[in-house]
Amino acid sequence: MALFYCLYFCIYYNNPDLVEFLRTLIKKMTTSNEKIDKILEYIDNNGIERLRTKNEQLNTICYHMVFYQAIDDDLRVVYS
Repeated sequence: MALFYCLYFCIYYNNPDLVEFLRTLIKKMTTSNEKIDKILEYIDNNGIERLRTKNEQLNTICYHMVFYQAIDDDLRVVYS
């Protein structure tokens, strides 16, 4: 799931070059993950800029995807 979180932070920090690096790494992996594939699909179909836009529904969807995955992974969520 580390790649999933890395993809989210690529959106958050607007880093398309790292997205392409991670995409290549993910393709070389033998196993597929539904959530990673879904976030890559959002990036491909909508672009990082749209996913970063506040008050955009896709921004909210991506945020909630990561938030609920963090809960599933028993990660401690810190609010600032």
